Amino acid sequence: MALPRTTFRRRLALPGWSSASEWGYDEVFECYWAELRADGVSLPVRIGPESLLVTLGALAGAVSGLTGCLTDDAYLALTG
Repeated sequence: MALPRTTFRRRLALPGWSSASEWGYDEVFECYWAELRADGVSLPVRIGPESLLVTLGALAGAVSGLTGCLTDDAYLALTG
């Protein structure tokens, strides 16, 4: 039986994006999310929990598709 995951929020260090970018896990939706902030832009680009990304690999793929970076680079940014 898997242990329940709890909500968390972490910094997302992705080249070309602001250090205010974040990602995390939403325990209500039981999935991952990300908020990417471009340098000099106040509103984030959001990959929300409504996307139901249930694995970190899926979130890395979504971040990659949104930013144009390689999926491996997105994964390393999420886990680094």
